[in-house]
Amino acid sequence: MHRSPLVLPPGVVTGIGSLPFRDPHTAVQCVAQTCPLLPFWPELPQRSRDARSVEQTFSAFADLVRPCRTGSGYEVVPGRLAVLLECLEQAPASLEPARSAGFFAFEQAMAAGRFAHAVAVKGQLIGPLTLAWQLSAEGIPLVTQPVYRAAIGRYLGRLAHWQIDRLAQWGKPVLFFLDEPCLALALSSSEPTHEGLVAVLHDLLDTLRRPGVLLGVHTCARLSPDGVAIAALAIISSVRPGTKPVWTMPGATMTARISGPSTRARAMLIVFSAAFEAP
Repeated sequence: MHRSPLVLPPGVVTGIGSLPFRDPHTAVQCVAQTCPLLPFWPELPQRSRDARSVEQTFSAFADLVRPCRTGSGYEVVPGRLAVLLECLEQAPASLEPARSAGFFAFEQAMAAGRFAHAVAVKGQLIGPLTLAWQLSAEGIPLVTQPVYRAAIGRYLGRLAHWQIDRLAQWGKPVLFFLDEPCLALALSSSEPTHEGLVAVLHDLLDTLRRPGVLLGVHTCARLSPDGVAIAALAIISSVRPGTKPVWTMPGATMTARISGPSTRARAMLIVFSAAFEAP
């Protein structure tokens, strides 16, 4: 059966993901008040350490990864790298209520009919480049290791499919974003033509394409026009330093500008631009 393309009303609002609440139901209420037509499930990093993006993504590997003892980022527990690789390739992928309370509160609200008038629903997940950049083993970032960054991409693919399947159960289209704050680092890397790094992102996007799902990539870093062209196999949302934010979610932790689409998403860029670009 032919499916009509997703068309959003001009001015429709959604969020990148994080909200500064601890109670998931309060966060969902905020979403209902501010984004009734395109609601998103709220991530709650202030709720607990385990609710931060890396921890909630790696809930199945909690005993294999820990915060670095010095500096920022995360490290693989010494001697467990091979086990981590096996888990990335084979472990079931899902979110857990204790770490992603906002997702399950959002599901409850959807089941109760709170978003009956929504034209679509939005989900999000940390991107493979950013996750690989934050992980190191014996001081070596896993983003520099092709085997491990590819395995991270495949694991995130399973987790994204799990999330999209859950969000699609109410029969509404799904807008799904990968959060890639490290995308600009990948595009400025010394690796020839960036192909080895960006291919991980492209491969993940390719595995997620299906009818009823519109994909996007968000980065809080500035992207050059060339960078957008390299990365844009989806809607590209970017916070651009030195420019006025297009919209701000009340109480949210990020602002965003739609800065470039792929050919497939060009109509969506027009809708978002018309919706959000202010004089």
